[in-house]
Amino acid sequence: MRIITDQLWASVKERQSKIDATPAVQGIRKSRFWEKRRGTHLLTGKLACACCGGTFAAVGRDYLACSNARKLGACNARTSIKRAVLEEAVLDLLRNRLMQPDAVAEFVSAFTRTANAERASETTSRQQAAKALKETERKLWGLYDAIADGFRTPGLLQQLEELEAKLGELETELQAPSPVPVRFHPGLAELYRKKVAELSDALRDEAIRTPALEVLRGLIERVIVHHEGGTLVLELEGATTAMIDQAQPGALRGVDACSETMVAGVGFEPTTFRL
Repeated sequence: MRIITDQLWASVKERQSKIDATPAVQGIRKSRFWEKRRGTHLLTGKLACACCGGTFAAVGRDYLACSNARKLGACNARTSIKRAVLEEAVLDLLRNRLMQPDAVAEFVSAFTRTANAERASETTSRQQAAKALKETERKLWGLYDAIADGFRTPGLLQQLEELEAKLGELETELQAPSPVPVRFHPGLAELYRKKVAELSDALRDEAIRTPALEVLRGLIERVIVHHEGGTLVLELEGATTAMIDQAQPGALRGVDACSETMVAGVGFEPTTFRL
């Protein structure tokens, strides 16, 4: 059933096209600002319902609840949670339950073994590259001498170009910084807890709240909310590499991302908290 004429519809679409083509609109779309919006609260986009896997949304001004339960009626977990209580519980998990000394020791041991094995392999590769560089230079000088003596065959010139290209590749490879062993501070767990405590306190200061909030959000991978009878249980999954970097900045610099993923979960089981 139509409520407007074809002529009016065409006129509106033409007007939309003209607006879309303006530099201002094109600039906004190119910036993709919606992908850079910061969460205004600690747990924005971090909460998940254990019953249905859905996200949480605001209910009124101060409460959060499962979106599927409240908006779609597709989940039975309808209990709402006061935002302030939920955030304080998660901060308590970040401060006191994650990065326990025994878990940290296990992580450090596994991570160090893997990372240093990788470093040893890189060192061997550099040694082989250095050896190949010397051999390539020796061959090049032989060709330079041959050319200086008057040899100009096509095969000789091709070989010269290939060796010079190989020399450039080897020099570029060896310009990269030499690998260094991975070492963690012996008090890593305590450093982490102190940092999180400082960040939690910073949330009360409006002048530095935003950067502190962003750092804390980076430590949280996901918070799963379980409804067990009349009790709510929070399961916090910490972003391990972010936690390590906050405790000891630069400790993971230069470590291959694959090795981080492989051992990041060692010793860090999900941490729970009952509300």
